[in-house]
Amino acid sequence: MYTSKPTGKSTAVVRFWRTDQQDREGKPKLLQQIPIFAKKYPEEAVTAFAVNDDLSQFAVGLKNGAVILFRSDLKRRADRPPHLLQPAGQYPVTGLAFTSKPVTATVAHVFLYAPTRRGLTCYHCSHDDPALVKSAGGAAALPPRTTVLDERGVDMNCSCVNEEGEIAVGQTDAVYFYTTEDRSVCFGFEGEKKYLRFFKHYLLVAHVDPRGRHQVNVYDLQNKFIAFNWTLTSTNPKGPMRKPPLASNARAPGARFGLDEMEEVRHVVCEFGAIFVVSSMGHVYRLSEKDTTSKLEILFRKNLYSIAISLAFSSNYDVNSIIDIFRMYGDHLYQKGDYDGSLRQYVRTIGHVEPSYVIRRFLDAQRIHNLTAYLEALHEKAFANAEHTTLLLNCYTKLKDVKKLDKFIQLDEVIDAKKSNGTKSDSDSGDLTPRNGAAAANLNFDVETAISVLWENYPQHALTLAKKHEEHSWYLKIQLDHISYVDSEDSVALSENEKERVADALEYIEHLSFSEADSNLRKYGRTLVTHMPGPTTELLKRLCTGKFVPGNPSLKSDPGDFLHLFVSHRAQLKEFLQYIVEVETVSNTSIGNTLLEMVLSDDDEGENGTRSVEEKEEAVLRILDNPRVKYDEDHALIHLQMHGMKKGKRYLYNKLHMYHMLVQFHIEENDDQSILEEVRKHGDKDPNLWSLALKYFAERGPLPKGATSGEEWKELKQLLALIDTNPAIPPLQVVQVLSQSRELPVSVIKQYVVNQLASDEKKIEEDEEKIKAFKSDTKQMKEEIAQLSSRAVVFQATKCDLCNHDLDLPAVHFMCQHSFHLNCISETDRECITCSMDHRHILGLKTQLEQKAGNHEQFYNQLETAADGFHTIAEYFGKGIFKSNEVVLDEGSFETRFSAEF
Repeated sequence: MYTSKPTGKSTAVVRFWRTDQQDREGKPKLLQQIPIFAKKYPEEAVTAFAVNDDLSQFAVGLKNGAVILFRSDLKRRADRPPHLLQPAGQYPVTGLAFTSKPVTATVAHVFLYAPTRRGLTCYHCSHDDPALVKSAGGAAALPPRTTVLDERGVDMNCSCVNEEGEIAVGQTDAVYFYTTEDRSVCFGFEGEKKYLRFFKHYLLVAHVDPRGRHQVNVYDLQNKFIAFNWTLTSTNPKGPMRKPPLASNARAPGARFGLDEMEEVRHVVCEFGAIFVVSSMGHVYRLSEKDTTSKLEILFRKNLYSIAISLAFSSNYDVNSIIDIFRMYGDHLYQKGDYDGSLRQYVRTIGHVEPSYVIRRFLDAQRIHNLTAYLEALHEKAFANAEHTTLLLNCYTKLKDVKKLDKFIQLDEVIDAKKSNGTKSDSDSGDLTPRNGAAAANLNFDVETAISVLWENYPQHALTLAKKHEEHSWYLKIQLDHISYVDSEDSVALSENEKERVADALEYIEHLSFSEADSNLRKYGRTLVTHMPGPTTELLKRLCTGKFVPGNPSLKSDPGDFLHLFVSHRAQLKEFLQYIVEVETVSNTSIGNTLLEMVLSDDDEGENGTRSVEEKEEAVLRILDNPRVKYDEDHALIHLQMHGMKKGKRYLYNKLHMYHMLVQFHIEENDDQSILEEVRKHGDKDPNLWSLALKYFAERGPLPKGATSGEEWKELKQLLALIDTNPAIPPLQVVQVLSQSRELPVSVIKQYVVNQLASDEKKIEEDEEKIKAFKSDTKQMKEEIAQLSSRAVVFQATKCDLCNHDLDLPAVHFMCQHSFHLNCISETDRECITCSMDHRHILGLKTQLEQKAGNHEQFYNQLETAADGFHTIAEYFGKGIFKSNEVVLDEGSFETRFSAEF
C-alpha cells in the first residue's frame, strides 16, 4: 500500500495490494486504487500519510496544511467520498497517526492526530458511524470532532504514537506527550529534535547537540534511564570501527571516519526486532537490543541497582532473581555505610533470603535500631520464628522502648481503652486487662516465646499477654510460680500482692473450660489449698460432682486425682471426701480408703470431751454400708483390726464370706448364741465351722461366765442336736474333737452317739436290701443273656409297636420282643426305636462317668468340701468310676477279686 503519481497523469493515487496473492503476471494482486485528488481537491504535494489498523480509513496530509480522510471497504472494493478534516493553510502537515479507544467489544472510537508547523490537532473520525452513535447513546455522548492539543508547531518526523495511543511531540525544550483530549506527561530532553520513533517501550530521539552534531538517544521510559546514546560525526569509510560505550543497551556499528562533512539522521525504521537508522551519507545503522542478562551485568558493574531492579521487573524476571538483586543492592549500601538504605532492601528479601544472613550483619555492626526494624518487618510478614521473637523482645528491652513493646504485643489497644474509660494507665496502676479474652486475629509472633522473654523484666506485660491470648498455663505459672505451697512454722507469710495473685489465679481457674481447670488444678492445686483452703475446696467439689459446667453434669473429674493436694490440710480433705460420697457414686477405691482411715484416726472431741467409741463405730459402719462408696475390703479390714472396730470387722467378715473368722470373732467375744447361729447358717458352706464350734464348747467348760448351775453343757448339747439333724461332719470326727476335752462327761454325747449308731444301723439294713435286689436283677439279666445266646427266640407279636396295626410282612423283629413294619422304621435304624431312648440315656450316663473319672480336680474339690469324705469315695466306687477294664463274668469271680484287692 503506497501513494504514487501514475505516469502521464497529474493525480496521485493510493493502491492496495495483497502480497500473499499474485496476478497472471506473477505480481502482487492489486485490490483497490483510490485517487487522492479530484476536482474538489486540487493537487498538492503529499507530506504525511497514515492508515488505520483495520484498513478501513486512511488520511493524507498535504504541504498546504490540508488533511483529507478516506474511508474504504476492501472486501466490497468500494469507497466513500473523501472528507476534508482540515482545510488548506500556510503550514504543511508534518505527520499523521491513527489511534483508537474501545467502546464495546466490537465498536471503538477512532482518532487522528494531525501535527503541523502551526500546532497539534486531534480529529474524531467516527462521528458519523451509526454503530458508534447508537452504542454511545446519541451524538451528545460522543467526544468533540476536533480538539486542539497544542498551538506550537511540530517539525517533520518529530512526532510518533506509542502503544497506549498517546502521541509524543519533540520540541526544543522537551518531549511532550498528548492524549486525545489533553497534554499528558513530558520529559526534559533538550536539543533541536530531528527524529522521534517508538520501539517497544523505548523512545528514540535524534537531536542536534551544541556542536551541531546529530545525536541519537534511546530512552527507556518505563525504567527511566538512557538505554543508548550515540553521536554521528564526520565519516570516513576507510577509517577504523568504533564500538558503542558499554553503558548502552544496543549495538551501533557506526564509525568515525574523520571527514569534515557532518553526518545527519535522515530516517529511522523499527522493524525485525531492531532499529535501523539511515544517515545522510547513505549509511544504514542497525541498533540491536541486548538481552536482559547483559543489561543487568552492565548495571551491576556500575552499581546501578535501582535501575537493574526496575529493568528486572519490566522484563518479567523470575522472583528469585529479583530478590537476589535486592540482596546485592542491600550489600552494596551496607558496604557504603548506608545502613538505613540497606535495611530497606533487606526487608524486601524477607521470605527468600535466610534471616540469619541479615541479622548477623547488624549484630556485628552493633546496629540495634536497624536490627530491631528488620525483626519487626520479619514479624509483620509472618516469617519469624521463636528465636526471632526472642531477639526482638530483647532489643526492645535493651532499648527500653515500652511503646514499641506495647504495640508489638498489641497492648496499645488495651491502654487506649483504659484512657478512653478514664482509668489509670499501666504506669499508674500496674494492671493491664485486655478488653476481651480472645486472642488477636492477626498474630505475627509466637506468644509463648514472647511471654517467656517478658516474664523476667516485664512480668505484668507477660501476664496480660498470657491472659489476652488464653495461654492459661503461662498465666497461672506467672501468678503462682514463686509462691510456696509449704505451710509450716518456718514459712514466711504472704505479702498483700502475693495474696492478690493467689486469689486472682483461683478466680481465673473458675472461668476456664473444664479440661483446662482440671489440668491446672492438678498442677497448682496444692498452692491454692495451702493459701486459700476454703474456696479451693469448694471449687474442687464442683469440679468432681459435675457442677462446674452448668447443664452438663457428665463432665466431672476423678476425686482421687486431687487427694495429694490436701497434704497438711486434714479438715478440708475430710470435708471434701464426705461431700463426694454423699453426692456421687465413686468408683475409685482410694476415696473410700482415705475417708475410712480419716474416720478411724479421728480424735475429735464429743459432748463429754472425747468422741465415744460407739459414735466412731457408727461412722465407720455408715461408710462401709454406703453403696456410693467403693473401698478395698482387705485394706479396710486391716485398719479395722488395727483400731479394734468390732462392728466393722463383723460387717466385713460377713461381706467377704469369711465365716471362719466370723465364728472366731464370736468366740473371742464369748457370744455363744451368735456362734450357734453362724454355724447353723453357714455350716453347710464351710464344714470346718462345726469342728471349730465343737472344740470351743468342749474346751470352754460346762458353764459360760455368769451362768447358773443346771445349764451345764447347754450350748454343746444344742450344737450336737444341730449336727444330729444336719449331718455336716461325720460322727467319728465329732467324737475325735470332743475326746480332747478332759472335763466333758460321756453323758453329754451319749444321746448323739446312740442316735448316730441307730441311724447307721438303719442305713446298713437299707443298703443290704438294695444289694439283694441288685443281685437278683443281675442274676435275671445274666439268665436272659444266656438264653439269647444259646436258644432260639420266638416272636409272637401280632401288631406293630409303632403304628399299632396288624403286623404284616415284611416285618422287623428285635430281641427285646418289639416288632415293626419294615416301612415304619428307617433303613439306618439298627436298634429298637422303643428301647433306644433308654439305651441312649444309659450310655450317656456311662460316658459322663468315664469323663468324670478323668476330672481329678473336681473329685478333690468335692472331697474337700464334703462333710463325709469316705461317703464321697464310696459314691465314686459305686458309680464304677474307679473300676478296672476287666469284665466280671460271675458272682464268684467278682467276690474273689474283691477279696483279693481289699
